Amino acid sequence: MKRMFKHSILLVFAFLALPAVAQEAISTITFEAVPEETQFVNGASQPIRLQGDTAISGNLSSAGEIGTDAGIRFPDGTFQQTASAATVGVTANAGLYGNTIANISPPQAYTEICIKNGAMFADIHSGGDSTAGGNCLPGDVGWIFERFERDSGAQATWAEARTACLKDGMRLPEAYEWVVACEIATAQAIEGMTDNWEWASNSVELIRRSYDSSLDFVAITIPLLGQGSCGFGTYGVLARNDGAVSVARFRCVR
Repeated sequence: MKRMFKHSILLVFAFLALPAVAQEAISTITFEAVPEETQFVNGASQPIRLQGDTAISGNLSSAGEIGTDAGIRFPDGTFQQTASAATVGVTANAGLYGNTIANISPPQAYTEICIKNGAMFADIHSGGDSTAGGNCLPGDVGWIFERFERDSGAQATWAEARTACLKDGMRLPEAYEWVVACEIATAQAIEGMTDNWEWASNSVELIRRSYDSSLDFVAITIPLLGQGSCGFGTYGVLARNDGAVSVARFRCVR
């Protein structure tokens, strides 16, 4: 027993006498699974980077900034590279066009129109088809444009038309979207664009016309396009001081 105890003491002292091993920096860790409660702590000034697909099923919280080199894609397919609202929009006065193709299956036959890689592309779809696949993909800058007028060409007030589109999660086209779709209508199976006036904006404008005392009026108006050619335009009335209200045909976009 004395000899065994002596050897144990020698082993302990031999272990304590080993030189300290310098800790080396770990630059890459490859693993198939991460145990629960695992924490990644970096004492240096450089950030910890995750390369490849990283799935987060719970909430992601951060005490500092979260950066991305590409952008953020939302569940509806919307891809956002900047939060600047001053330069992105769908109206004529909103600056850079920033509408994107949503990941949906529209109820009516439609054509996708997108702009990417320095060119314009289009895909023709039937009603119920998904926007995924083809030249235009969810997240691409562009819009979904219905190929036929709603309700077999029935006329509606601007408020009625806009409400009908909203019920399907869509909206009326803006003038830019309408004109571009009209110019490629024949090639992209979009019908009836120049047969009659169609609502072509989601915004209203207050105008005043004063030709003489008998024709003086104030009206809230919306652009109308398409009676005769892609370049023909006028305005329809939402409300006017004499009660007159316009009706027109329409189609929905997203």
